[in-house]
Amino acid sequence: MQYDRLKDENNVIEFDVLVDEILLDLIPNEYQYISSVLYRPLENNKWVVKLPKSSHDIVIVFTQDFVNVDNNISPELEYIDEFYNDVSTVVVIHWNHNLNRVYNGRLKLIEFPAHSFEFVQQLINNYSRWNGNSTRVNPYMCLNGIPKAHRKLVYSYLRSSANGILTLNGITNTELLSYNQYDWDNVSNFIALKDIYFSTPVNIITESLYNESSGIISEKSLMAFASLQLPIFIAHKGIIQDVKNYGFDTFDDILDNSYDTLPNDIRWQEALDRNKHILNGDYDYGNLLHRLQNNQHHLLDNYLNLLEDRLITQLTAILGKH
Repeated sequence: MQYDRLKDENNVIEFDVLVDEILLDLIPNEYQYISSVLYRPLENNKWVVKLPKSSHDIVIVFTQDFVNVDNNISPELEYIDEFYNDVSTVVVIHWNHNLNRVYNGRLKLIEFPAHSFEFVQQLINNYSRWNGNSTRVNPYMCLNGIPKAHRKLVYSYLRSSANGILTLNGITNTELLSYNQYDWDNVSNFIALKDIYFSTPVNIITESLYNESSGIISEKSLMAFASLQLPIFIAHKGIIQDVKNYGFDTFDDILDNSYDTLPNDIRWQEALDRNKHILNGDYDYGNLLHRLQNNQHHLLDNYLNLLEDRLITQLTAILGKH
């Protein structure tokens, strides 16, 4: 990466350090950067947003997690806009994909998955601890921690066949893992479950957001790419195109991804029903291995450069005139 010199003692470039360095190159002494403004607990399905007053003409706000979107309105963005209504240029760096399609206010939006940026660096640093080549013996896996509505629907639907590995909120149908031991250290969790990942060719990924019009691609999806798995996404409408936009193969010629644009109430089930042939193992994994390896290669060798380049391009387009 262009900014490798910024790596800390853990061999990771923290997002705050990266964005501050880019801003210093673009507009030194002209801006105020405000990091991690979202706080728990959520109130009425929205984050508590804490912002300082600013005397600068340019304010850059980093929302470190996804912002909520309901009926094409984000309460967090509305609050930031109102709070800084006397600031001429307000930039919000966010995780949600294609948020600019549902927000039409005066805030300048920059899409950057900072969580993924740091997660993939940690994956690379721990490559020898998780990479594997196990025989693919489990037909599919669907790991669910927090029991959100779409996850409960998928778990209940798949449990009737019970030929894959399923979990929901610590409940599992296999002795191969104890999901109760899962914590918030995503890389450590991945390492602990590597034998499951690398013995399973298909991952039914129940992402963090489903009903929202602007969702995210989290570590759940990236772990599937790292472990050479075919991904079936139970996620926000349009995630297939979002994944493609970040350079990954979604195997449209093998998987039936036509479910991706269906309404929320049926999309999750159609994703499973239209791919029963995959869940039943009616395909040749060996013939797909080179493409799965390309996804892993892209994740580990190209993805971070792509994120950094897009961040620089977006910041330059908005702030380069100042």
